[in-house]
Amino acid sequence: MFKFQFYIIFVFSVFSCFSAIGQDLDDVYRIEHYKFICPSEDVSIHELYDIGIRALNSDEHTSLAGKAFYQIIQKDKHLCDAYFFTGVALTRQDKHKAAVSYYYYADSLANGISDKFKEELAESALRVSNIGLARKKYEELVITFPEKPSGYYGIGLTSTSIGDYELGISNLILAEEKYIQNNTWTLQRKSEVNLIRGILYTQLQQYKNAVESFELSEEMFGELTDYLANYAWSTYNLFLLTRKNQYKEQCINTLIKLKNRKEIKQDFLDKFQFSE
Repeated sequence: MFKFQFYIIFVFSVFSCFSAIGQDLDDVYRIEHYKFICPSEDVSIHELYDIGIRALNSDEHTSLAGKAFYQIIQKDKHLCDAYFFTGVALTRQDKHKAAVSYYYYADSLANGISDKFKEELAESALRVSNIGLARKKYEELVITFPEKPSGYYGIGLTSTSIGDYELGISNLILAEEKYIQNNTWTLQRKSEVNLIRGILYTQLQQYKNAVESFELSEEMFGELTDYLANYAWSTYNLFLLTRKNQYKEQCINTLIKLKNRKEIKQDFLDKFQFSE
């Protein structure tokens, strides 16, 4: 079976576009609403949290926020929330490698009782292409928080890189069920899930299912390189199987969009042969 070389491209582009799981960089934190996992009675620490969280909500003061949370860690190295917020501050500064470490400490100190910490750690791991760590955290989410869709969704997403495609499909089915149950099955989530399904079905050579899934995500992700490459390959194979011109036309139109993309290598484009 011909395998695409777009897995890491896919994971990176997904987290440039998706907000289905993990940190939305537009999140607004309020100290009066935040439920601390590792609370402290120290008044000076509470004041630093107040400064840091207020600063975190301003793009201009993100660095100040990080310094405030770092001061908290220096005062008490057991406060998991300080590590978490340091990770948030680093993420907003695009310092993703450093952010992974702080999210990891936050999750470890929380003893597995925070789904948010695990989600953030998983997403930050994906940003630095640590697929193994991300998968581990998504699996922990499924075990510890089985009612939440994010763990199942994450397993489906990481399946595009790990290669356990059938497991990915089954987990995306569960994710959809959980999203519907939680009333969070939005157009964006539906598009995300179907984009991932389409790529997984392509790898399983279930090309009709792949095309159907892609077309359900076209409105939101139809210009994404991974969408176009996998959609082209699926429609091409459907044409070979059925000789229906509709698939040939769909494939050719998609290849036109792909020709000038720097991620696409010529040997991939050479796979498409329409001579009778």
